[in-house]
Amino acid sequence: HRLATMSPVPAEALNSAQAALALAQEIGDAGQEAAIKSSMTDIYLARGKVEKAPNRKAAMKALSELSKALESKDADRFDDAAKYLDGFYNALKQEDVETALSRVIAKDPVAYMAFLKEHGQMVADEKPTTVTSCTAKPVPHELMYFTFTSGGISYGPRYRVNNPAYKRFNDETRSISVVQLAEASDQWERELCYNPSLLDGCLQHSAAQGYHN
Repeated sequence: HRLATMSPVPAEALNSAQAALALAQEIGDAGQEAAIKSSMTDIYLARGKVEKAPNRKAAMKALSELSKALESKDADRFDDAAKYLDGFYNALKQEDVETALSRVIAKDPVAYMAFLKEHGQMVADEKPTTVTSCTAKPVPHELMYFTFTSGGISYGPRYRVNNPAYKRFNDETRSISVVQLAEASDQWERELCYNPSLLDGCLQHSAAQGYHN
């Protein structure tokens, strides 16, 4: 099915995927069915119609489970939910993740930020900060990179360098951030005249402009 869905025409790729899905369901191949549904979700995402994706319902249910685990501060449940959600990020929109997590965090920012920090994430204080007559609000590190992953970009630890990013509210929306580079680097990185994490981090901070609390 992967070869068939590589068509540059989304409609043709979707038709091929639907035919493959019907065949997988007919022969009872659950593994192929799951793989095909993931491919179809990618196609719907490319067409800007992720709400119609076959994995959409499962993705929203998985996100809801993650939110409930966060709300109850159940560490094992949270880790299991996050791991399960890995296979459904392509069926979620950035605002889905922001809405689900922000709703929980807003109930007790200090406690939930502490919980997320215990899970190996550097998170920012939620309190607004006034800078040169403009209101700036930190974007939680966990939430920022979680939304990157939900959009299909899974940054590793060395590329999660914005600690934190800020969204400013004044006459126009702007974002700023502090880029904190990892001390370790691979040999190929040391041979370059620039730091890949630094360049990527400079681009990443613009995502803070899309943050809504």
